[in-house]
Amino acid sequence: MSKKKKTVKLATAAQIDGMANPETPQNAYGSLDQILGENVSVYKATTSEEYRQQIAEMNQTDLQAHALKVGLIPIEDRKVLVARLAQEFDRWQVRMMPQGSIANAKKLEDLDEKVRKILREGA
Repeated sequence: MSKKKKTVKLATAAQIDGMANPETPQNAYGSLDQILGENVSVYKATTSEEYRQQIAEMNQTDLQAHALKVGLIPIEDRKVLVARLAQEFDRWQVRMMPQGSIANAKKLEDLDEKVRKILREGA
């Protein structure tokens, strides 16, 4: 008796072969939230302005509890705590941003003249 090999047909979107596909952007996903399509992270906001609005609406107890969730030591001074939380969110947002995305790209024209001069020296 010979066994036949069973072949499983998958949709092309479900197959991952490790080859670069020029039509699709590289590293389209930056975080687990984007891959799963749901929000499993500590942060519910997607933009810095939205996050600042959320923490502005929190009372002191909620703000300190949120700081503990994020990994910061909650302090009594609300102004300093809000600034640290916003800074931590910005760091998180940069880490979770897809590599090579348009948000990461900076144009040479936007750079300061001094920076452009330094960059030209290396060429």
